[in-house]
Amino acid sequence: MTDGDVVTMTDKARARRGYLGLAETCDLASSGNVVLDPWSVLISRYAAIGRDNIFHPNVTVDCAPEGRCVVGSANKFFPGTFFVVVAGGQIEIGDGNEFGDGGCAVKANRSASLVRVGSGGRYLSGAQVMGRSTLGSGSQIIGPITVQDCTLAAGGAYRTADPDDRGAVLKGSGLARGLHVGVGEVVNGAGAFSADMIERQSHYH
Repeated sequence: MTDGDVVTMTDKARARRGYLGLAETCDLASSGNVVLDPWSVLISRYAAIGRDNIFHPNVTVDCAPEGRCVVGSANKFFPGTFFVVVAGGQIEIGDGNEFGDGGCAVKANRSASLVRVGSGGRYLSGAQVMGRSTLGSGSQIIGPITVQDCTLAAGGAYRTADPDDRGAVLKGSGLARGLHVGVGEVVNGAGAFSADMIERQSHYH
């Protein structure tokens, strides 16, 4: 089997599953995007990708034809990042976010799912987001936390001088469901996250 045969076989397999072919994946560079290893990056042809994003190896953006996945600009997708949008689901991503390292999954895996992510946030170390969740600008999820139907308020990014002005934060491990975490607030959990665990971020800085 020649190199050309391998590329043809790979492109056919991708096409059957709705992903960009190898050349199409590389063509994302025409909008300033960087794909460090196009062989290991799978991007749906039904996803709208902005400019100047960085895709590390082993990143998947999977979107059904009847779904909606919109990715802004200047985001970083570290290895192990996985997006999935089924028919009727929606994911909207702003600019300048970090997904991973340590993996991150954003799942609109039901028809009524809507995950909105603002700009300048960090979602690291095995975070999973699903349901109808809004992650405001500057928010953070740090750790293997499953986030379902939650709202994290927008605020400053993690380098903002006053921690009580930063976007909402979840850190630790476990399940956060139906929570609203405000500006400058944090839940540091192990197991089930609840509203009575909310603290000011200044408590940790």
